[in-house]
Amino acid sequence: MTRARLLRVALSLAVGAAGAIAVFWLLLPASDESEVLAPVRELARAAAVDAGTPGPLGAARGARLAAFFTAEASVDLSPPFAPAVGRDALAAAAGGLSVPAGGLRITLLEADESVDRRLLLANATVTLRATSADGREVWGERTYDVALRQRDGVWLINDVRPAVRAR
Repeated sequence: MTRARLLRVALSLAVGAAGAIAVFWLLLPASDESEVLAPVRELARAAAVDAGTPGPLGAARGARLAAFFTAEASVDLSPPFAPAVGRDALAAAAGGLSVPAGGLRITLLEADESVDRRLLLANATVTLRATSADGREVWGERTYDVALRQRDGVWLINDVRPAVRAR
């Protein structure tokens, strides 16, 4: 084999290997479910309130809950909750939420997510249940479509809407 032909073969193999690595990288999930859904799980844990005097969560707690969202996030949990757009509006809305005397627990029952590695976006459908700390149902199971964005290596919630059921 001539030197030029050997060089072309080596170059072709290198380009082919680089292409295979790129395809492999794009087909792999950007991260595992625990990393992508971490903000949803952590938000559910952070929303928990121990039994005590019923009343609003308060501004400081609302700001802590809003930290799981992008600055431009949009959230519609459906009635009786009003939609909110932007982290500041979310903090105010969360701070004004009333907590039952028995406390509050939000449980993530089910989640299914897909990730776009190139765009650093993820979509999930999550089913949640809210109960009082003593186990009484506050509101039944609700399913939401959640869009997440990765910013500076951290997944944040960008949009929450009631899930559209397939007919």
